[in-house]
Amino acid sequence: MTDTCLHQEGAGRVVRLGSKKLENQFKEGDLVILSAASCQDCHYCKTGHPAYCSNHAAVTLRANEPNFVLASDKSKVIGGGYFGQSSFANPTPVKVTCAANVTKMIKNVEELIKYAPLGCGIMTGAGAITHVGDCKPDDVVAVIGLGGVGLAGIAAAKHRGVKNIIAVDLVPSRIELAKFMGATHFLHSSPDALQDKDLQTALRELTPGQLGCTHILDTSPSVAVLAACLEALQNNGTLLQVGVKPVGAKLDLDLLTHMVHGRRLVGVIEGDRDPAEALPELVQRCKDGTLPIDKLLKNYPVQQFDAARQAMEKGEVIKGVLVW
Repeated sequence: MTDTCLHQEGAGRVVRLGSKKLENQFKEGDLVILSAASCQDCHYCKTGHPAYCSNHAAVTLRANEPNFVLASDKSKVIGGGYFGQSSFANPTPVKVTCAANVTKMIKNVEELIKYAPLGCGIMTGAGAITHVGDCKPDDVVAVIGLGGVGLAGIAAAKHRGVKNIIAVDLVPSRIELAKFMGATHFLHSSPDALQDKDLQTALRELTPGQLGCTHILDTSPSVAVLAACLEALQNNGTLLQVGVKPVGAKLDLDLLTHMVHGRRLVGVIEGDRDPAEALPELVQRCKDGTLPIDKLLKNYPVQQFDAARQAMEKGEVIKGVLVW
């Protein structure tokens, strides 16, 4: 159970352990960052891919697990299991696999607050570039959508030394922020800005020799954007899909053309990272300046959660952090 957190990603202080067997990993007062739960017993968990846990739905979506009983009224049970922690609460019950112990890296809860958003979107964008795409200096990387996921991908590409990083968004202010994060080329993708060009053509024109991108990170909800990204790839290029498309959405794909160009479409969850390994790495990158997390965040008292949501929807804020 932790005492400072927010929705499906968060951070806080351990206030109570569920059993003595956890004492080799945590103690009361430890500082933790929260991510998604996993069973730690299936094939994928045991081979270093807990994001694809066979029991993902069971451990992350059950609304009443974990739960705890109110001390003041033993008949009242509080539950919430989304992501295994449902951290839109204070305190919150947390499955142990959600929590990465970062006590040795962080001075206090006040410092911890800025690392609260690392456990979902930031880990996803960074891991897609560094671990799934394994992007290297001579690659040509485009990032579509410059929210927290996309900007984390931009920073990760810069960290990897990628020489050509293309930032794409509808919002000019986010493109400006991507410049600070390490992007080298920029594309305002509104219909007015593109004029008579389609997205794939505009992207290709920004690449060396107009060959296209070796990697594209698509964070958008649009199937049409996904299709355009495939066409903007070089031969043997990789499209990293992290944007959630509508349920039941289908992609119309010319399979012969797809095969001839050797292109890859890869779905990515949580950056295919183990949070216990990834989150301390990301904290260190924040500390050494290669992931300038401060530029992405704005803190809000929890009572202002609706204002935080609206600011994010308008593009005024990248990541709103709710603080108790």
